[in-house]
Amino acid sequence: MKNNYQFLAAIFFLFISGHMALAQLDLDEKGFSFQGYARNIDGAALSSVNIEVQFTIYPDGGAAAYVESHTSVATDAYGVFHVVIGEGTPTTGTYEGLDFANNNDYFLKVETKVVGGTFATISDAEMQSVPYAQVADNGVPVGSIIIFGGPKTNVPDGWIECDGRAVSSTNYPKLHAAIGTAWGDGSTGTGSGDFNLPDLRGVFVRGVDSGVGKDPDATVRVGIRDGGNTGDQVGSYQSHAFEDHQHDVDPPLWSTDTQGNHSHTQRLGNGGHGSTGLPDFSDTIGENGTTTTEVAGAHNHNFDIPSFSSDYANSGNHETETRPVNAYVWYIIRAR
Repeated sequence: MKNNYQFLAAIFFLFISGHMALAQLDLDEKGFSFQGYARNIDGAALSSVNIEVQFTIYPDGGAAAYVESHTSVATDAYGVFHVVIGEGTPTTGTYEGLDFANNNDYFLKVETKVVGGTFATISDAEMQSVPYAQVADNGVPVGSIIIFGGPKTNVPDGWIECDGRAVSSTNYPKLHAAIGTAWGDGSTGTGSGDFNLPDLRGVFVRGVDSGVGKDPDATVRVGIRDGGNTGDQVGSYQSHAFEDHQHDVDPPLWSTDTQGNHSHTQRLGNGGHGSTGLPDFSDTIGENGTTTTEVAGAHNHNFDIPSFSSDYANSGNHETETRPVNAYVWYIIRAR
């Protein structure tokens, strides 16, 4: 039999519904899938044999930037074999050293032989989008924050819940390069390391004002952790506040004892929510429920408006924040 083989090779990128791209590869690993079909010169599949494969990656018109080999690669009953480029034995350069981010004209040369034979080139063509897509993180760069609707235990690989913990830049170099110490320098919070994850537990997120004036208090925002960003920068934190406003109080219940000393008592109703079964607020104003003037004449009365919640009947106490209707989710950040 002639020691002459033809290979139909195809590089493909596998997307699996419900998972991140590159789902078959651990996000800590380098490389991309390569699948080929081996057959002899007569077109018959080279089934169930061992072959050696060598890959050479080089820029258009340039010298080899990276060469790796795979030994004893088994074909299946149909002559199909599969390897991961980037996991072979390198003989020139390193896979990590390939600049896919800035070079979009790499070529891939594929050579193969039966074990103990001589390499023959069976493919030499420009690479397609797979490694470039890997470098680009398929449109979801490290440092991106998304909403996750499942339990914490189901957070996908490569993502971490935004719980403010301190982590190490050694373990998460790409994340550290992306967010730095915007959310803290690692000196506070649970865990250990030299930077903090965002802490978005129990808070809403807001776009950086960037000087446009939509957040009037942008310059006095604080760091959510020690060493974190303050002011008009990503990662800064702001406590709750209530904008100055007025309320029409209905019904007014005024009474005077005499033209001189008198008092005013204001009963605050439930704002028309009686159909919900909520009680009327019976809070009164001032010490002992009244505000008293010592003499007649022009004067002012301040009315404290008690907090209100649609869950008031079940909460057992007044609320301590102003909030819209909301639902709990996990905020998670891509870490690798």
